[in-house]
Amino acid sequence: MFQNLAAMHRTTAKKFGPRIALRFRRDGLYRDLSWNEYRRQIDHAAAGLIQLGVQPGDRITILSENRYEWLMADQAILSSGAINVPLHAPLAPQQVEYQIGHSESIGAIVSNQAQADKIIEVLDSLPNLRFLICLEPIAELVKLPVLTWEGLKQRGFSCGAEGQAEVLRREAELTPESLATIIYTSGTTGNPKGVMLTHNNLGSNAEATRIISDLDASDIVLSWLPYSHIYARTVDHYLTTMVGATLCLAKSVDTLIVDLKSIKPTSMASVPRFYEKVWNGVEQLPAEECKQALWEIFQPRLRQLTSGGAPLPGHVCEGFHAADIPLLEGYGLTESSPVISFNGSSKFRIGTVGQV
Repeated sequence: MFQNLAAMHRTTAKKFGPRIALRFRRDGLYRDLSWNEYRRQIDHAAAGLIQLGVQPGDRITILSENRYEWLMADQAILSSGAINVPLHAPLAPQQVEYQIGHSESIGAIVSNQAQADKIIEVLDSLPNLRFLICLEPIAELVKLPVLTWEGLKQRGFSCGAEGQAEVLRREAELTPESLATIIYTSGTTGNPKGVMLTHNNLGSNAEATRIISDLDASDIVLSWLPYSHIYARTVDHYLTTMVGATLCLAKSVDTLIVDLKSIKPTSMASVPRFYEKVWNGVEQLPAEECKQALWEIFQPRLRQLTSGGAPLPGHVCEGFHAADIPLLEGYGLTESSPVISFNGSSKFRIGTVGQV
C-alpha cells in the first residue's frame, strides 16, 4: 500500500511514463495524455494552489461535470495537502451554498459560467471563499479573485524548483490517516451529511477492489459515472491510477453506446439503469440475435462490466451472462469508500453482491 493517494499517483506516473493515462474528447476528437504529462500538469497546478496560499488541511470545492481536468484538480488538491470537497454538477445554488459553507471551503474550482453563476448568486453567504478557478473562461467577478485553470498552472510553473520542492514536502507529510475528501450524501430528511474519508480509506478500498476485479495496466476502462460520487471516484479514478490502466472519458451518458464502439474498453463500471436500457432494446430478439446485438455494443475487447449503486434486476444479469458478457454486481456505501462486497470474475453468483 502507498502512504497516500498523491504518492500512489506519482509512483504510477514514474513507472509508466510515456504510456497513455487518459483519453478524452476535445473538439470532437479523442486526445491522449501520457502519465508523464498528467503528472507534470498536476504538479504545476498543486504548486499554483500553494502559491495562492492554500495550506494543509484547507478545503477546496470542485463543482464540475466529468472532464479530465476534474481528475487533475483532485490530485493537485491532494498534493497541496488540502482536502477535496466534490459537489454534484446538477446542484442548485442553495445546495452549493450549504455544502461550500458547511465544509468551510476556501476556494472553488468550477467548470464553466453556469457553475460559476451558482456561486456568484450566493457569494455574500460564503465569507470563507477566497478564490475561484475556472476550467473555461468566465466573466470576471468583482468580489472574488478569478483564475483560469491554465493561469493556475502557469503560476505553479513560475514557482520553479522551489515550488515543486514544496509540493513534494506537502505530499511527504500526508499520512494514511490524513483527510482526503469530504463527500456530501443526501439523507431522507434535512441537509446532506459530509462523509469524511482519509487517504487510507480510499487507497485501501481501491486495492481491495483491484484484487477482486483483477484490473491491471493492460486494461482500457471507459468512465462515465460522475466523479463527484464515490463509486466512480474510487473504481474509475483511483483504481486505474493504482494499476496504471488507461482511463477513457465518455462524453456523456447519451453518447455511451458510440463511445463503447470507439474506445472498445476491456472494463466499464455503470449503474443498473444503463444495463436495463440496453437489455430492453434487445430482449425481444431471438437468442442468437440478442447475443450478437449485445456483442456488437460491448465487444470485442470487453472482459467485464460492473454494476453498483442500486439493485440490478436478475433477468438483466442473466441475459448478459447468457450472451457470454460478464456483468458483475456489487454493493457499497459512500461511508465505506465505497465498495463493501463485489462479485469477482472467477467467483460470482447472479442475484448476489458477492461473497461475505
